[in-house]
Amino acid sequence: MSGPEQAAVWAAIEAIHAAWIRGPLSDLDSLHHERAVIVGEDFRRLAEGRDACVASYHAYVGHAETLYFRTCAPVIDVAGTTAVAFYRYEVGYRVGGEECHEDGWDLNVLAHADGRWQVLWRQTHSVPVEPDRRGKHGAPSHC
Repeated sequence: MSGPEQAAVWAAIEAIHAAWIRGPLSDLDSLHHERAVIVGEDFRRLAEGRDACVASYHAYVGHAETLYFRTCAPVIDVAGTTAVAFYRYEVGYRVGGEECHEDGWDLNVLAHADGRWQVLWRQTHSVPVEPDRRGKHGAPSHC
C-alpha cells in the first residue's frame, strides 16, 4: 500500500473492523454506501442496501464473541472516486461455547461519497482452519 489515497481507503476499512469488534456499531452506517451490497464466495447476494449490510454485522455481534481478528497483505487501487481493496484476514470467535478459527479474504469496492470512503460492494470468503495449522494462542498462521 502506498500513498495518501490508499491510506484513506485502508483507514475506512479499519474503522469498519473497529466498529464490529469494539463498537460502536452505529459507526458502520457512515462507512457503508446507501446501495452497499455484500456477496458470498459464489457471488450470491447476502445483503443488499446499507441497512441490510449493517444488520449483518449486528447479527454476528449478537451471537458471536470475537477472540481475535488480524488483517494482512492489503492491496488497494484508487481511480478517482472509486477504490478496490483486497486483504487477507484471520479470525477466531466463539459461538455457543465452541471456538472457531478461520482464514479468509475480503474484496471491497469503495466509493468516495459525502466526503468519505464508503463500502459499496464487498465479497468475503473464509475457510475453517484445522487445529494443527494454528499458530501461537490458537491463531492461524498465514498473516
